[in-house]
Amino acid sequence: MGTVSRQPKYRIVEEYLRKQIGSGELSIGDILPTEEELCTQFGVSRATVRTALGNIRSDGLITRSPAIGSRVVATSSKQEFSASWNSFDDLLHYAKNVKLSVEDVDKIIVDSELSKALQFDVGRRLVCVNGVRIAQGSSDPTCIIEVYFDALYSGVLDYIDDSDKPLAALIEDLYQIRINSIRQEISAEILSEKDAAKLQVEAGGAALVVERWYQDAAGKLFEKSRAIYPGHMLRHSMTLGRSVS
Repeated sequence: MGTVSRQPKYRIVEEYLRKQIGSGELSIGDILPTEEELCTQFGVSRATVRTALGNIRSDGLITRSPAIGSRVVATSSKQEFSASWNSFDDLLHYAKNVKLSVEDVDKIIVDSELSKALQFDVGRRLVCVNGVRIAQGSSDPTCIIEVYFDALYSGVLDYIDDSDKPLAALIEDLYQIRINSIRQEISAEILSEKDAAKLQVEAGGAALVVERWYQDAAGKLFEKSRAIYPGHMLRHSMTLGRSVS
């Protein structure tokens, strides 16, 4: 008499598909069985199959689309970053593990349209740095990064290549200003073809956008950054405590 598996049903489906991908039975570019076929094969519901496929997709092994189905895009999971950004020190620690590869630098004057997007005053002279961040020991881009900062601090450009600090920390060190506050917003969007190509992932997938505004001790905004991460590459965690009544 056979034994009944104690694993959740979705995990049985998931492990079967992971094994096929890892062994090469399903190669990059191959299409996975349909949801209906997997439901019939394992005797499970469509919701169970979707949970299994969702877990595999979150590891970057497959992409899913209504027109094509689930397609294999990698045979091993990409590295995931678990970020706990609850203080500026946390951001410094994170930056030490990734390298900024600068693609271009531009100098701009803020117009009314940019002022709305960046929240700098109209007429401010800014430096814009565009590039990607790459984790230590990896060749895969972690995120696309775009940083705007006051042109008064353009001297930091000479130190980017040799530093393991984010630009805001370099400005703080070189110009003796103090970062008083950082406002952070995280939102979701769909990856464009251009951004997906830079991140070496499929276009149309989910992305997380992390935007930060840095203010000095006088409350003046001096830097704004925008980073785009593939959805499977970033997990933002925080701990909430009860207040004492």
